[in-house]
Amino acid sequence: MKKGSITKFKLNPKKPPKTDWRAFDAMTEEQRHRAAVSDPDAPPATEAQLARTRRARKLRLRKWCPFM
Repeated sequence: MKKGSITKFKLNPKKPPKTDWRAFDAMTEEQRHRAAVSDPDAPPATEAQLARTRRARKLRLRKWCPFM
């Protein structure tokens, strides 16, 4: 892996993210779906795309693995 290809990010407890979860919780499923469909940066997957997906395998890590 190239050095610098991983971005690390820590949340500042004094400045939490500005996500308004109360507004999200107040939305109906239909409103959430409409909002997701209208977002040009992250459109929902189509049925054809979902049909091509494969389940990811579980990796079995060994005790000597340096990443654990």
